[in-house]
Amino acid sequence: MSKISDLLNQTWMLIPIAVVFVIALFSNLVAFGNRFVNALVTALIAAVCLGLVWFGLQRRPPDYLTVIAAASAVFVADVIGNLINVSNRVASALVTTLVFTILFAGGVFLMGLANVLAGA
Repeated sequence: MSKISDLLNQTWMLIPIAVVFVIALFSNLVAFGNRFVNALVTALIAAVCLGLVWFGLQRRPPDYLTVIAAASAVFVADVIGNLINVSNRVASALVTTLVFTILFAGGVFLMGLANVLAGA
């Protein structure tokens, strides 16, 4: 059991990235005609998924600021992904995932840096 928890501790950042890819691909299949609507659908689905996962893991309502920040990052990533690649749904989802990965990793880095600077 400890090997599984060690693996999860080392790869936990891959889970939201994979989820964003699946959500972006699904949203591209549902609402690919309009870039803004597509990004909005992707962000809303991501917010619902994050809220459900948060509630499932912690057994309490999610921190709404975190959910809004994550959904906003997904929205921005999906708008950028749709602007860069409009002709292919899978490529658009991949670009969205890449942009989200950069935003997500940057956010995690900045949170860690803030903790270090605060003396935590």
